Parts: sequence; structure tokens; C-alpha cells
Amino acid sequence: MDRERNNNLATRGWQVLRFNTAEVRERPVEYCVSKVAETINRLKGLDDTTGVPVRYDPDDPLGPQQLGLFDREI
Repeated sequence: MDRERNNNLATRGWQVLRFNTAEVRERPVEYCVSKVAETINRLKGLDDTTGVPVRYDPDDPLGPQQLGLFDREI
């Protein structure tokens, strides 16, 4: 089930990060938050007005597109 959900998210442009209980409880800021921030930056950042991750396709005539959890199309 997790693999299927991860694959579905990946095909829609999402990057799935997994953290175990110890990481979340013992190193939430220095490890978990830093990994999330690194991933957002590597994927071209957040929308300046909404703070939502954006997908960047240089060939898309509409430019960067906001990612949505319930988007059905890429």
C-alpha cells in the first residue's frame, strides 16, 4: 500500500520523504526539517505568495505550476 501511494505521488511530481519515530522525536529540526527544506530547495522552492511547493517545467508555456495534493493531472 505504501509503495503504491508513493508511486502515485511520484507520478504527480511529489517527492516522498520518510522519517522514523526516533528521527521525528529526537532530531525534528536538525534532521527532519532540514531534509524537507533541502528537498524543497532542490525542487525549485515554494511559491512566493502561497508557500506551496511548485513544479517547474521550463517548457511549460504557463511557467511554474503549484502542486496540489488532490491534483488528478500532471
